Amino acid sequence: MIYAKNLLCSINVKFIEIDEDIHSKAIIFRENRYFLCMKTCCLINCYNSEEVFKPVAFNSQKCELEILYPDEISLEFEFLNEIICEEKKHIEIFAKEKDLGNLIYFTKLLKFKDSVFKTKSDIFLEILKYLKIFRVKRDRNYKTFIKELVFRAIMFNTKNFLKEISKLSLNTKEYDNAHICDIIECFCKFNLIKKTFSL
Repeated sequence: MIYAKNLLCSINVKFIEIDEDIHSKAIIFRENRYFLCMKTCCLINCYNSEEVFKPVAFNSQKCELEILYPDEISLEFEFLNEIICEEKKHIEIFAKEKDLGNLIYFTKLLKFKDSVFKTKSDIFLEILKYLKIFRVKRDRNYKTFIKELVFRAIMFNTKNFLKEISKLSLNTKEYDNAHICDIIECFCKFNLIKKTFSL
């Protein structure tokens, strides 16, 4: 199915930190709720899940991150498009504290396209996982994002960048090989340009 971004309605996406030590069946088993599991690199539908999670400060309705998709971000995600096609207006995605911090950084990159953020290698790898989990559409905006992401990453370290990225192609559970190929292609182009201007 082909989705046109300008024809989509909007969906409100809330990312909420979970309390890993407390379990409560009373609040979790509802539709439109998912758990971001970085161990399996997937979104678990809480309505059908055997696992139970409780948001931190649930009674105060604390929400750590909220975005309006696709209005506020530059990339298109098949997962969220499918939710919109189901005529749902909002979803909640639970995440552990560390994962939520990385998600906040990721959404900043998507919102502020002209900003210059250096991206450390560990966060860079997490972002690649998000692209697979949410099933990013590999369009023109995606290509631009990948170029910017590679540039931000090599600002920290170019020496072992290609070696580390190449290893990821063996891990199809966590990473998409198409994304890895796009990353390597961008890196090689950056190196070629750098060598050309250094002559």
